[in-house]
Amino acid sequence: MVHRLLANIVSLSLHNVLLLSIELINLQCINTSICCLLDSHTRARFPLTIFGVTGLILLVIGGILRLVSRRTLKKAGFTLFNSGRLQVVEGHQLITEGAYIYIRHPLYLGEIVRNLGFALLLNSLLGLIIMVVGNTFLLLRIRIEEAMLIGEFGQEYIEYRKRTKQLIPYIF
Repeated sequence: MVHRLLANIVSLSLHNVLLLSIELINLQCINTSICCLLDSHTRARFPLTIFGVTGLILLVIGGILRLVSRRTLKKAGFTLFNSGRLQVVEGHQLITEGAYIYIRHPLYLGEIVRNLGFALLLNSLLGLIIMVVGNTFLLLRIRIEEAMLIGEFGQEYIEYRKRTKQLIPYIF
Protein backbone atom coordinates (compact mmCIF):
# COMPACT_ATOMS: atom_id res chain seq x y z
CA MET A 1 0.00 0.00 0.00
CA VAL A 2 2.89 2.36 0.76
CA HIS A 3 4.31 1.77 -2.73
CA ARG A 4 0.96 2.76 -4.23
CA LEU A 5 0.90 5.96 -2.15
CA LEU A 6 4.44 6.83 -3.24
CA ALA A 7 3.54 6.17 -6.89
CA ASN A 8 0.62 8.61 -6.57
CA ILE A 9 2.96 11.32 -5.30
CA VAL A 10 4.86 11.25 -8.61
CA SER A 11 1.94 12.64 -10.62
CA LEU A 12 0.36 15.34 -8.50
CA SER A 13 -2.73 16.37 -10.43
CA LEU A 14 -5.56 17.74 -8.28
CA HIS A 15 -7.44 14.48 -8.75
CA ASN A 16 -4.45 12.43 -7.55
CA VAL A 17 -3.88 14.76 -4.59
CA LEU A 18 -7.50 14.27 -3.49
CA LEU A 19 -7.29 10.50 -3.87
CA LEU A 20 -3.97 10.39 -2.04
CA SER A 21 -5.44 12.46 0.80
CA ILE A 22 -8.40 10.11 1.03
CA GLU A 23 -6.13 7.06 1.15
CA LEU A 24 -3.98 8.66 3.86
CA ILE A 25 -7.07 9.52 5.94
CA ASN A 26 -8.30 5.92 5.60
CA LEU A 27 -4.88 4.63 6.70
CA GLN A 28 -4.96 7.02 9.65
CA CYS A 29 -8.42 5.79 10.67
CA ILE A 30 -7.17 2.21 10.62
CA ASN A 31 -4.04 3.13 12.61
CA THR A 32 -6.07 5.09 15.15
CA SER A 33 -8.51 2.22 15.56
CA ILE A 34 -5.65 -0.22 16.15
CA CYS A 35 -3.99 2.13 18.67
CA CYS A 36 -7.28 2.61 20.53
CA LEU A 37 -7.85 -1.14 20.52
CA LEU A 38 -4.38 -1.85 21.90
CA ASP A 39 -4.72 0.84 24.54
CA SER A 40 -8.12 -0.41 25.62
CA HIS A 41 -6.93 -4.00 25.63
CA THR A 42 -3.92 -3.30 27.83
CA ARG A 43 -6.05 -1.35 30.28
CA ALA A 44 -8.99 -3.78 30.00
CA ARG A 45 -11.38 -0.91 29.23
CA PHE A 46 -14.02 -2.53 27.03
CA PRO A 47 -17.13 -1.02 28.55
CA LEU A 48 -20.19 -3.23 28.62
CA THR A 49 -22.47 -0.25 28.26
CA ILE A 50 -25.16 0.17 25.64
CA PHE A 51 -22.55 2.03 23.56
CA GLY A 52 -20.04 -0.80 23.87
CA VAL A 53 -22.53 -3.50 22.92
CA THR A 54 -23.92 -1.41 20.05
CA GLY A 55 -20.36 -0.75 18.88
CA LEU A 56 -19.55 -4.46 18.88
CA ILE A 57 -22.69 -5.24 16.86
CA LEU A 58 -21.89 -2.47 14.34
CA LEU A 59 -18.28 -3.64 14.13
CA VAL A 60 -19.41 -7.14 13.18
CA ILE A 61 -22.10 -5.95 10.73
CA GLY A 62 -19.68 -3.53 9.05
CA GLY A 63 -17.02 -6.22 8.80
CA ILE A 64 -19.43 -8.70 7.24
CA LEU A 65 -20.68 -6.11 4.74
CA ARG A 66 -17.10 -5.28 3.75
CA LEU A 67 -16.27 -8.98 3.36
CA VAL A 68 -19.34 -9.66 1.20
CA SER A 69 -18.60 -6.59 -0.93
CA ARG A 70 -14.95 -7.54 -1.39
CA ARG A 71 -15.98 -11.04 -2.49
CA THR A 72 -18.32 -9.56 -5.09
CA LEU A 73 -15.52 -7.28 -6.33
CA LYS A 74 -13.12 -10.23 -6.44
CA LYS A 75 -15.53 -12.16 -8.70
CA ALA A 76 -15.51 -9.15 -11.03
CA GLY A 77 -11.71 -9.22 -11.33
CA PHE A 78 -10.66 -6.82 -8.60
CA THR A 79 -8.08 -7.80 -6.03
CA LEU A 80 -7.23 -6.33 -2.67
CA PHE A 81 -4.38 -4.45 -4.36
CA ASN A 82 -6.35 -2.85 -7.22
CA SER A 83 -9.73 -2.26 -5.56
CA GLY A 84 -8.45 0.42 -3.17
CA ARG A 85 -7.56 2.71 -6.03
CA LEU A 86 -10.18 4.35 -8.21
CA GLN A 87 -9.61 2.82 -11.61
CA VAL A 88 -11.21 0.81 -14.35
CA VAL A 89 -9.49 -2.55 -14.81
CA GLU A 90 -9.25 -4.42 -18.09
CA GLY A 91 -12.56 -6.11 -18.89
CA HIS A 92 -14.29 -4.11 -16.15
CA GLN A 93 -18.04 -4.53 -16.13
CA LEU A 94 -20.56 -2.70 -14.01
CA ILE A 95 -21.14 -4.69 -10.82
CA THR A 96 -24.85 -4.96 -10.01
CA GLU A 97 -25.05 -8.21 -8.04
CA GLY A 98 -24.76 -9.15 -4.38
CA ALA A 99 -25.15 -6.14 -2.09
CA TYR A 100 -24.69 -3.95 -5.20
CA ILE A 101 -28.29 -4.78 -6.17
CA TYR A 102 -29.52 -2.47 -3.41
CA ILE A 103 -26.80 0.15 -2.98
CA ARG A 104 -23.95 1.39 -5.14
CA HIS A 105 -21.28 1.50 -2.43
CA PRO A 106 -21.75 -1.36 0.07
CA LEU A 107 -18.00 -1.56 0.76
CA TYR A 108 -17.96 2.07 1.86
CA LEU A 109 -21.11 1.59 3.96
CA GLY A 110 -19.39 -1.36 5.65
CA GLU A 111 -16.38 0.82 6.37
CA ILE A 112 -18.51 3.60 7.84
CA VAL A 113 -20.49 1.17 10.01
CA ARG A 114 -17.33 -0.67 11.13
CA ASN A 115 -15.54 2.56 12.06
CA LEU A 116 -18.56 3.79 14.00
CA GLY A 117 -18.58 0.44 15.79
CA PHE A 118 -14.92 0.88 16.78
CA ALA A 119 -15.55 4.35 18.17
CA LEU A 120 -18.59 3.22 20.18
CA LEU A 121 -17.00 -0.02 21.39
CA LEU A 122 -13.95 1.84 22.64
CA ASN A 123 -16.09 4.65 24.05
CA SER A 124 -13.78 7.09 22.27
CA LEU A 125 -14.81 10.65 21.48
CA LEU A 126 -11.53 11.12 19.59
CA GLY A 127 -12.29 7.96 17.56
CA LEU A 128 -15.73 9.37 16.75
CA ILE A 129 -14.24 12.69 15.60
CA ILE A 130 -11.64 10.92 13.44
CA MET A 131 -14.37 8.71 12.00
CA VAL A 132 -16.46 11.75 11.02
CA VAL A 133 -13.46 13.37 9.32
CA GLY A 134 -12.58 10.11 7.53
CA ASN A 135 -16.18 9.63 6.42
CA THR A 136 -16.24 13.14 4.99
CA PHE A 137 -13.32 12.19 2.76
CA LEU A 138 -15.03 8.90 1.95
CA LEU A 139 -18.12 10.78 0.72
CA LEU A 140 -15.84 12.91 -1.46
CA ARG A 141 -14.28 9.72 -2.84
CA ILE A 142 -17.77 8.43 -3.68
CA ARG A 143 -18.46 11.56 -5.74
CA ILE A 144 -15.20 11.16 -7.64
CA GLU A 145 -15.85 7.45 -8.19
CA GLU A 146 -19.38 8.03 -9.47
CA ALA A 147 -18.15 10.63 -11.97
CA MET A 148 -15.51 8.14 -13.14
CA LEU A 149 -18.12 5.38 -13.52
CA ILE A 150 -20.46 7.65 -15.47
CA GLY A 151 -17.53 8.46 -17.75
CA GLU A 152 -16.78 4.77 -18.24
CA PHE A 153 -20.27 3.24 -18.42
CA GLY A 154 -22.40 6.23 -19.43
CA GLN A 155 -26.13 5.54 -19.66
CA GLU A 156 -25.76 2.06 -18.11
CA TYR A 157 -24.46 3.61 -14.88
CA ILE A 158 -27.03 6.41 -14.94
CA GLU A 159 -29.80 3.78 -15.12
CA TYR A 160 -28.15 1.84 -12.30
CA ARG A 161 -28.11 5.03 -10.20
CA LYS A 162 -31.83 5.50 -10.81
CA ARG A 163 -32.72 2.07 -9.40
CA THR A 164 -30.33 2.03 -6.42
CA LYS A 165 -29.40 4.24 -3.50
CA GLN A 166 -25.89 5.45 -2.80
CA LEU A 167 -25.28 4.08 0.72
CA ILE A 168 -28.46 3.24 2.63
CA PRO A 169 -31.06 0.99 0.92
CA TYR A 170 -34.36 2.80 0.15
CA ILE A 171 -33.15 6.01 1.89
CA PHE A 172 -29.88 7.57 0.62
